[in-house]
Amino acid sequence: MKMSLPISQAHYPDPFTIGLEFNPPVHETWNIVHIGMQVPKSIQIYICADNCLRGVVMTAAEMNAMDRFIGITIEERDIFDGHLEEQMIETITYALNKRSSLPPVAIIFPVCLHKFLSVDLDYVYKKLRAAFPTVVFVEAYMDPLSQKEGLAPDQRLRKVMYDSIQPLAQDDSIALLGSEVTHTYETSDLVAMAIDHHLKVRQLKDMDYQDFLDLGHAKMYICTYPAGDYGIQALSKRLHASYLYLSPCFDYKSIQEELDLFCDKLHISHLDHQAREEACDEAFSHLKDTIGQKAIAIDFVATPRPLNLARVLLEHGFNVTSVYLDTIFPEEKEDFFLLQKQFPDLKLIPTIHANMRFEMGEGECLAIGPKAAYFENTRHFVNIIEGGGFFGYRGLLSMLKAIEAAYYTSKDPALIVPQKGLGCECLL
Repeated sequence: MKMSLPISQAHYPDPFTIGLEFNPPVHETWNIVHIGMQVPKSIQIYICADNCLRGVVMTAAEMNAMDRFIGITIEERDIFDGHLEEQMIETITYALNKRSSLPPVAIIFPVCLHKFLSVDLDYVYKKLRAAFPTVVFVEAYMDPLSQKEGLAPDQRLRKVMYDSIQPLAQDDSIALLGSEVTHTYETSDLVAMAIDHHLKVRQLKDMDYQDFLDLGHAKMYICTYPAGDYGIQALSKRLHASYLYLSPCFDYKSIQEELDLFCDKLHISHLDHQAREEACDEAFSHLKDTIGQKAIAIDFVATPRPLNLARVLLEHGFNVTSVYLDTIFPEEKEDFFLLQKQFPDLKLIPTIHANMRFEMGEGECLAIGPKAAYFENTRHFVNIIEGGGFFGYRGLLSMLKAIEAAYYTSKDPALIVPQKGLGCECLL
């Protein structure tokens, strides 16, 4: 591809100069509507212009959640009148009173316009809380401009969405939060080790509102996704509980360090690392015999550690040709410089550069991640986001099994990767 850059010529942390951005038709990552809907029985209220409202209302409709969605339109005259505070209070009050029952949580999404016009949101929330004392009003934002400076809207939401959770008596449970994928006993050593030591693992999937409030019982909060780190760390601090951010890595040394840290924090016994590394070695050997020198492309949507995964596969003799990313996360710094020295021909390819709208592969490689599948135009791909709930040795084995399954299975990316929110209910 013309936009590819050998890693030997790339600069950390921004290998590409991004100006005008291309938004490829790959929508499997969860947006703020999907993320907020994880709060059981909550509703979402967006106050914005028609063009901004269109995208979020379509998401709510696609996921069959219009009964939990309210849109309030700002028109030009509202800006000139100078009464946006009153408009917010009156329209939200009207919308809530029209419902058959009040929700326990209302997530409010003002937009960048409210910032530009210095709308007194503190006054708005004070009035709403006085009028509806049983409702928790969550102060979110739909402000795409902040994606370039400070916290992105999804990072902010992953913090404030837990505002209704209060500190409770701690029990023998841990909470695994901050991502939209679910860790299972089969795919994650964190879940397996906790359950094997009789600890309850709390995750958002299939929770009712009482389960959600009971997150306050957890004695430790764990996040394995960078975009959730800020929010879950803030939650644990507010609830006076322990916190761990554990990066979903694939090399044995890092896996051992992170799992040992997890065990030490919970005062449980360590794993037998040697036995698990031997099992992974066998899986690597089996996969190598299966796919041979099949070209592999990896993207940052599949895993927040694409360079680490590329490094591990390359070190085991696999033919990783390219990694799709737009920036390099700090936790990948060591992998970046190691790859520069040991595998200088590995290609880095952007996903949002404007010129990428003309780039399309010939469908000959195996892709790990939906964006790599789209740009490579391949029918053989591992369809996961945010690490897929893979962690530790079980996570590595799950990844190798997923690669083998992708090698044998053909599927049409054009029918799959445009659908919003992988794992959400979707009516399309």
